[in-house]
Amino acid sequence: MGRQSETMKVQLENQTSSAIVYSILRNAVVCLVVFPWMLTNTSYGQNVAYNLKNGLTIQGIQGEVGEISITLAYGQTDGKPILMMDNGLKRTFVSKRELAQQGESTLSDTEISVYQNVNERKSDKGNGILLEAGNFNEFGHRTIWVRIPLKSGGTRVMPVVQGITKINPMWTEVQTLITADKENRFNNERWDMRLATSSIPAEVLRNLLHNSIDTDNQLERMNIVDFYVEAEQYRRAIEEHNQIIREFPDSRDDFEQDALELQQAYGRSVLREARFRESVGQIKLASDMAAAIDTSKMSQVIQEDFRTFLQESLLEVDQELKQTHAELVARAQAFMASRQEKPDEVEAVQTLINEVTSDLSRGNSNRLASYKRLIGDQTQSAEQLMALAISGWTMGSNKAIDNFAVAQSLFTVRDLVKEYLSPATPGRRVTILQLLEKYEAGEPENLAAIINNITPPQAPDLSQHTGEEPLEFEIAVKGTKAQNFEVQKFKYYVHLPPGYDPYRKYPCLLTLRDGATPLAQLNRWAGSYNPKLGVRTGRGMRHGYIVVSLDWKAPGQRNYQYSAREHKVILGCMRGMLKKFAIDSDRFFITGHRAGAEAAYDIAISHPEHWAGVIGISGRIAKYPIRYFSNQHLGLNVYSVVGTKDHGSISSSLKCWNSWLGSSRFNKCMVIEYMGRLAEPFYEEFPSILEWCDVSRRSWPTDQGCEIECKTLRPWDNYFWFMEFHGMPEANIVRPPNWPANENGPLGIKSTLDIGAKLTSTKDKTMILAVSPRNIGSGMTFWLSPDFIDFKKKLLIKGRGGGFDDFVKASRETILEDVRIRGDRKRPYWAKVRLK
Repeated sequence: MGRQSETMKVQLENQTSSAIVYSILRNAVVCLVVFPWMLTNTSYGQNVAYNLKNGLTIQGIQGEVGEISITLAYGQTDGKPILMMDNGLKRTFVSKRELAQQGESTLSDTEISVYQNVNERKSDKGNGILLEAGNFNEFGHRTIWVRIPLKSGGTRVMPVVQGITKINPMWTEVQTLITADKENRFNNERWDMRLATSSIPAEVLRNLLHNSIDTDNQLERMNIVDFYVEAEQYRRAIEEHNQIIREFPDSRDDFEQDALELQQAYGRSVLREARFRESVGQIKLASDMAAAIDTSKMSQVIQEDFRTFLQESLLEVDQELKQTHAELVARAQAFMASRQEKPDEVEAVQTLINEVTSDLSRGNSNRLASYKRLIGDQTQSAEQLMALAISGWTMGSNKAIDNFAVAQSLFTVRDLVKEYLSPATPGRRVTILQLLEKYEAGEPENLAAIINNITPPQAPDLSQHTGEEPLEFEIAVKGTKAQNFEVQKFKYYVHLPPGYDPYRKYPCLLTLRDGATPLAQLNRWAGSYNPKLGVRTGRGMRHGYIVVSLDWKAPGQRNYQYSAREHKVILGCMRGMLKKFAIDSDRFFITGHRAGAEAAYDIAISHPEHWAGVIGISGRIAKYPIRYFSNQHLGLNVYSVVGTKDHGSISSSLKCWNSWLGSSRFNKCMVIEYMGRLAEPFYEEFPSILEWCDVSRRSWPTDQGCEIECKTLRPWDNYFWFMEFHGMPEANIVRPPNWPANENGPLGIKSTLDIGAKLTSTKDKTMILAVSPRNIGSGMTFWLSPDFIDFKKKLLIKGRGGGFDDFVKASRETILEDVRIRGDRKRPYWAKVRLK
């Protein structure tokens, strides 16, 4: 790259000399880690670990702060509501309400110093957007290119020359180097930036580590091995250790125990990874991973652990599936032989056998649990056992029934449901509803169970899909009146995790691009394709996530516009994914970078009922979400990642962050600040993000009652979980082109569901739903589910029009239409009540 080599030339000319620098590097010493970036006026505690209520662990130097501030001067800390943990690479901010217990930190205090000709002039200025980072050379030097805003308007791209100055097993410090370019303010100010050591290229890291010691000293060479072990880079530790043995053959016997311990540490790490892959449904990959390791040089205990994993976790489960299938087939064939005069019964059982034969897997074997549990019960007849098998297979084991007369029609009802959702024409949907009335298996409770257990109703053909190329889909959105209602089409791209099974429910990550192409954005999370393994290697794939990248921008669009069109495209993509793939709707996440993060924040905070969480990377929380930040509802999980030099994103988001972290607001928030970093993709944070996703779930109403009070400024931000408002007054509306003008402020919508309330006049009225506003707009619709409503008792809705005081009746049409439109097969609404 021309500009990289030219800038690097300037930088190298201003070093004393390559030979001198090399000599200094060789004589650098290993020392204890210090934290020179500790904030002034902040009282830090010790290096500790905290377990959070969600199961995650954070560790570092602790502090308590009253609020996050762009000045980084936090003031006194005793008794403040926000916990700050500084691990050298990043600061993590969480509410102290989320702490479970304190533990012991495992952070390494090893640090290797590397001399560089750095600038000592300190600056806390925000430094813009990282456009590109060059490669490190043998001396740990690189050039980055930064886009900065100019006071006169516009932007300017500037090169910054950096050098590695400290290396810790977790983090690496880089600082600006002195160059001859005096007009470039970046190269004339001290700028401490932290990178994850795991992101430093292997050869660069090895050179710097070797240059820091006397390579003829065995003990110092072993210090390098220890460094790799602390960094959990076991393969590099083994390679380094093997090189030491080759170079010091006379000491081979002294290193035998170390070699054994290294092999065992590596073996344990592989076994942990194999178990993790097995837990997310990647059975073949887990088996191949464990089988490929040579354990002959490891201890008997570890060898036994590998044998146990391969035998019990993999082989025995497969054998059990085969036994279940064989037993069921034998019992079914005997049953069919006794029912030859009843072809309908034979057909139902034959359908079961055909499907179990082709589809039985780890992802659905639990559906036969009730059947398997009662096989040995002599009181169970053949009819009852077949009913349990059919109903468990179609509705789930927890909904299994032993009434064969009902069970035999479940396959017919299921096929009608899939046809309704596939989608069918409006006329055919009416006919299907009429047909369902004829079957007892078509009752709403059975329908909901069937819907939750069917494979995706609009699933694409995956018979030729290898995973090397993404699946490609399109969403069409009708334009506005100003666009002559012209239909616009937007593409989205999907990668499925290894071993995808349509019977297993997967978490999903919808990612929104900024300047990257949709495919580049997809590969950030899904990774590159490994032809040898036949899988993609990204973090999203490792954790078993379906990853979808949406090209949400219109032609020529750069920034997020907070428009109805963008909401339709993004929410439409989400609903399309639910209809096409086996997704756990309680584990659907939305994320984005920069403008994509701004979009993700707006969509999630405006429509929190759809998402398990939102992850914003180098993006602002701005405009409408700032007016909505005080909404009180069931809660939204928020994960924000920024660099401490990204002042634009930080300053815009402070109000929301500090409210969620420092008060009793409903949203649960975690803020990550990377030391000295700009607006960047932060790939090194992806493992932590996905660990957070693994323990996060969507909030949903329960039978304990709830209170929802939300503000809204846009007509399409009119629904929150089960309440939907109609006819929003123009006086309360601020459309994106008119932002921020508004005289009356946002419209407040409120509902309080009191499950335990009892009226003295009528004992069976135990559910009260109080709503507001009372008279504004044209009405409200309440979508009801047995998750939070008891359909056997009366519901009193008061505060709107004539109110409602009656029993709520579940409706086949409401269930099917709700699933057809929203795509949420896990949590459909069963009934609706509309009040004027």
